[in-house]
Amino acid sequence: MREALRDWKFRRTQREQTIEELRRIWDGDQAFARMRKRIGTKFQDLDHSSV
Repeated sequence: MREALRDWKFRRTQREQTIEELRRIWDGDQAFARMRKRIGTKFQDLDHSSV
Protein backbone atom coordinates (compact mmCIF):
# COMPACT_ATOMS: atom_id res chain seq x y z
CA MET A 1 0.00 0.00 0.00
CA ARG A 2 2.80 2.41 0.86
CA GLU A 3 4.58 1.64 -2.37
CA ALA A 4 1.43 2.36 -4.38
CA LEU A 5 1.00 5.69 -2.59
CA ARG A 6 4.67 6.53 -3.16
CA ASP A 7 4.33 5.71 -6.87
CA TRP A 8 1.16 7.79 -7.14
CA LYS A 9 2.84 10.78 -5.48
CA PHE A 10 5.85 10.42 -7.76
CA ARG A 11 3.68 10.30 -10.90
CA ARG A 12 1.67 13.30 -9.68
CA THR A 13 4.86 15.28 -9.07
CA GLN A 14 6.23 14.32 -12.48
CA ARG A 15 2.97 15.39 -14.11
CA GLU A 16 3.00 18.76 -12.35
CA GLN A 17 6.61 19.37 -13.37
CA THR A 18 5.85 18.45 -16.97
CA ILE A 19 2.87 20.77 -17.09
CA GLU A 20 4.93 23.63 -15.64
CA GLU A 21 7.69 23.05 -18.20
CA LEU A 22 5.16 23.07 -21.04
CA ARG A 23 3.79 26.37 -19.75
CA ARG A 24 7.27 27.87 -19.71
CA ILE A 25 8.00 26.64 -23.21
CA TRP A 26 4.68 27.92 -24.53
CA ASP A 27 5.16 31.34 -22.94
CA GLY A 28 8.74 31.41 -24.17
CA ASP A 29 7.67 30.84 -27.77
CA GLN A 30 5.14 33.63 -27.58
CA ALA A 31 7.70 35.98 -26.02
CA PHE A 32 10.22 35.09 -28.73
CA ALA A 33 7.67 35.77 -31.46
CA ARG A 34 6.88 39.18 -29.95
CA MET A 35 10.57 40.01 -29.68
CA ARG A 36 11.23 38.90 -33.26
CA LYS A 37 8.36 41.07 -34.48
CA ARG A 38 9.71 44.12 -32.66
CA ILE A 39 13.32 43.83 -33.74
CA GLY A 40 12.99 41.84 -36.94
CA THR A 41 13.61 44.81 -39.21
CA LYS A 42 16.83 45.61 -37.36
CA PHE A 43 18.14 42.12 -38.06
CA GLN A 44 17.12 42.38 -41.71
CA ASP A 45 19.06 45.63 -41.97
CA LEU A 46 22.14 43.94 -40.52
CA ASP A 47 21.83 41.02 -42.93
CA HIS A 48 21.64 43.29 -45.97
CA SER A 49 24.52 45.49 -44.89
CA SER A 50 26.92 42.51 -44.73
CA VAL A 51 26.13 41.38 -48.32
